[in-house]
Amino acid sequence: MQKINEELLKADVFKLIGLEDIAQDKKEELAQKMADVIQTKVALRVDNQLSEKDQKAFDKLLADDPSEEEVGKFLNEKVENFSEILEEEIIHFKETLMEDADNLKEMMS
Repeated sequence: MQKINEELLKADVFKLIGLEDIAQDKKEELAQKMADVIQTKVALRVDNQLSEKDQKAFDKLLADDPSEEEVGKFLNEKVENFSEILEEEIIHFKETLMEDADNLKEMMS
C-alpha cells in the first residue's frame, strides 16, 4: 500500500485524469486551482494543531502574502506531522480526481 501511495504522490495529475494533452496555460490554471484546494484542506487539518500563539503568528504570516516556501517552513516547524498531512491530502485529492474522471467517462460512453 505504501508503494502505491508513493507512486500516486509522484504521478502527474494530468496524466492520471487523461488531460496530459491540454494547453500549457490551461494546465497552469488548473494546477493553481488544485493547489488551492489542497492548501485549504491542509490548513483545515493543521489549524487545530497550532497553539493560540502559533495561530496568531500564522495569521500574521498569511496577511503578508508569503511564498509557498515560507508557509511550508512555518508549518514544518510548528506541526509535527505536517509533511505526512500534506502527502495524505495530495493523495486523497488525486484519488478523488481519478474517481470523478472515471465516473465522467462512464457517463459519456
